Amino acid sequence: MKCSANFKDGNYNVLVIEYFNDGSMKSKGRYINGSKIGKWILNFDDGSYEHKTYSRKRPDEVRKSLLARILRKKSVLKLYEIWILQSFIILILITKI
Repeated sequence: MKCSANFKDGNYNVLVIEYFNDGSMKSKGRYINGSKIGKWILNFDDGSYEHKTYSRKRPDEVRKSLLARILRKKSVLKLYEIWILQSFIILILITKI
């Protein structure tokens, strides 16, 4: 595997691109002070790929979707508010089809 990266004080900084031995891209993303930040593209040996977004507030932590963050706080929200929110999101998804 090959890697193209910039270093600062021994840590990855800026854009990092990793390659498989055949020259195709394995992963592409940004490190700041050695921590993954922002959008990352991960390609796998079988040809599949994955997009992840890493939190700027909590380095190396994958950021969850808005719905996941809201549902995690469901103890604060009343159940009917969650139901209304889910119904609204489903309606948006249906209209985009």
